[in-house]
Amino acid sequence: MELASQRLGIDITAINLMVFMPETSGYFVKTTDGTSFWHDVPDTLDVHLKTKGGENIWSLNTGQSNSWVAITNAGEISWCDVPEDLEEKLNNSGVGDIAVSPMPNDSSLVSTEGGRDSTSNCL
Repeated sequence: MELASQRLGIDITAINLMVFMPETSGYFVKTTDGTSFWHDVPDTLDVHLKTKGGENIWSLNTGQSNSWVAITNAGEISWCDVPEDLEEKLNNSGVGDIAVSPMPNDSSLVSTEGGRDSTSNCL
């Protein structure tokens, strides 16, 4: 992460969230002051970030085949191109946090703690 912060020209202590895209050289960064920027993310995620505002992202996970799940500071969950079983979980339960595997087996981890239960799918 330190090397990445040097390449981006920001102090490592200013990084609040950094996510790398598994299939490209892309990334998403949110700093402690709320500033966000991204490069070479999936098209659907790019639209989502421009629409919702990257500064509002609390958690972001990416997976294979351009899949992603984002949780905003307000608890709204959005996703695109996730495996069917994960989409079912996102539609049917309050999600506290999530991890989407960048590995080809489409594994995921969903926590139902935290009361974040608003859901929406691919924009």
